[in-house]
Amino acid sequence: MMKKFIAITALFVVAFITGCSLSNNEPYCYSAAAAPITSVTGPDTGQVNTPLTFNVLIQAASSCGELDRFYESTTGFPKDISAIVKYEGCNCDNKVTSLSKQYTFTAAASGSYTLRFTTANSAAPIVKTITITQ
Repeated sequence: MMKKFIAITALFVVAFITGCSLSNNEPYCYSAAAAPITSVTGPDTGQVNTPLTFNVLIQAASSCGELDRFYESTTGFPKDISAIVKYEGCNCDNKVTSLSKQYTFTAAASGSYTLRFTTANSAAPIVKTITITQ
């Protein structure tokens, strides 16, 4: 008796979920890609364990572009930093758009740190060298 009840309940749940579609049959468009960084401004010095904020301009390929995250491709230094832009929506114009976002860097020890921000020319990154003191 209990097995029949579970089987009937499971069948009802599956039928209910299948009958209630959350999709409205409209296309869904999404992609994500590295986007070139065109400008970086910020401090050249700082102190240990104190966050430093850099203003970063990113070139998105369309009006639907939005910064997803900054990707740090190396664990040591110099640190290579790329901007990952997500494009969500099917009705985007292909007009290049500038996004202004902040990148935060915090050093755990004193020393000199080099950050390399990826540009359209991968052989010529924007380089920021920061001196950190106690």
